[in-house]
Amino acid sequence: TTTTTTTCADLFAVDAATGAVAVLGPVDREVFEQFVLVVNASDGQFWAVPGATVTVVVEDVNDHRPTLSSGSAGSVVVLTEYDGLSGQAVQPQAVLNLTATDADVSAQLTFALAQYRAQNTSTGRWSGGSGGSGNPLPFVVDVFSGEVQAVALLDREQFVNHELVLAVSDGAFQTNLTVLVTLLDVNDNPPEFVPGSPTTAQIQENNPVGAQVVQLSALDADTSSQGHLVWSLVELISIRPGTGGAVVNAVDVNVSVEAGTGAVRVGSVLDAEQYVRHFLTVSVSDGRSVSPAAHILKLGVLDQNDNEPAFVPSNRFAFAVAEDVSGREAPRSLGVALCEDADVTAQLTYSMVDPANWDTTPVTVNHTTGEIFLRANTTLDREQADHYTLELICSDGVNSVEAQINLTVLDANDHPPRFAQRRLDLTLPENATQGTLLLQAQAQDGDPTAVLRYSIVSILTRSVSGASLVLPQPVFGVEGPAETGRIVVRDPALLDRELYLQHELLVAVTDEPADNSSSSSS
Repeated sequence: TTTTTTTCADLFAVDAATGAVAVLGPVDREVFEQFVLVVNASDGQFWAVPGATVTVVVEDVNDHRPTLSSGSAGSVVVLTEYDGLSGQAVQPQAVLNLTATDADVSAQLTFALAQYRAQNTSTGRWSGGSGGSGNPLPFVVDVFSGEVQAVALLDREQFVNHELVLAVSDGAFQTNLTVLVTLLDVNDNPPEFVPGSPTTAQIQENNPVGAQVVQLSALDADTSSQGHLVWSLVELISIRPGTGGAVVNAVDVNVSVEAGTGAVRVGSVLDAEQYVRHFLTVSVSDGRSVSPAAHILKLGVLDQNDNEPAFVPSNRFAFAVAEDVSGREAPRSLGVALCEDADVTAQLTYSMVDPANWDTTPVTVNHTTGEIFLRANTTLDREQADHYTLELICSDGVNSVEAQINLTVLDANDHPPRFAQRRLDLTLPENATQGTLLLQAQAQDGDPTAVLRYSIVSILTRSVSGASLVLPQPVFGVEGPAETGRIVVRDPALLDRELYLQHELLVAVTDEPADNSSSSSS
């Protein structure tokens, strides 16, 4: 479109004899698209007027390589990855518009994606592909306009960089341009606890306040959320020892999770006698996750020997045993002197304090249960010793406590009652009235608990004629309760000296202790 005048003598020549116009050298369509020649003819004297005008049109030949640029986008393009939490379908996303030029005016330019490869986010390795129906690429190039679009899901957690080799061709020549597409992260992945995260931890009771129990860790595939994870304690369940009773969010237990680090710490002194273990539900969130990751940690509180044992209900125990158990070959259980220790791991042992007369002490103890036994082959005699006082020790290995054992020997009816005199001769006037005391019977019994009861077994009367009679009515009887032993006149009419000379009474005594066994004497 620009007209330039130049001397063409060096480009064209005319044969002087024939008038043939010839090209002397190469012509360039991209420099001059046509030449206008004025050719004159002469007969040696005159020139033809006017001369002949010859227009030479230069036809285009594809002899130039096209040029390619990405416009204002440059060689690095930054895109935002697909938001996996948006719930929206994947839409084509504009990447850039290619610009191409070709000096050949007849050139027909087409665009293409010549090569493609992506960089794995985790490994950093590059892998590539050439596209095709079996392996569609995430980017396409409009063959005529040169518009580059992302048409597939771009996930930065899978591939962080995409390298596109873009090409333009005029049919004979091809020019390439390499563009790096870098993805910006979107917080579309929830954090996850590191595989193998601890599920159990232990801490000694009486711990220092603020002590760290365990460090929890989590990972988030989104680089934008790294360092921005927020930890929290969702629930705390504390278990009481022995009963297994659960207390949710006990107000007297301070276990926390540092929001910024995931460190589990105790903010109060833990007591194994109060709670033996705690179950913590810990969550971690990146601020956007619909369902924060949760992790359960079992925290055991290790017991220390920080409590003294104690006898219950008191440190005095009373046992009783009958004296007639003597001579048994096997120990006899009297009961248990129970000792308790608030320390859940306490191992209690029992022992008797050795008295000076240990060999004659009838009691021993089971060293692990506190059960009190009467020694085998022990001889008890209440009439010699009715009570024993012994000292018992309970120890947890560090601390010990003493208790007093009081053993009462119960009386057994092992002694018969006896009269001091087996025969008495008494006199009584025949005019004695009813209720007159004949005899205050008295007997002795070696058993102090024995209750003596007196009775008249028989009365044999001798008449003045010398005959022995048993009268139909008793002359004498026991006044009041049988325990009184008062023998009195019951029928004074039978005290007639002219009829009966004497009366012979057989008086019996019987002992009846608490066990209702008895023995008698007459």
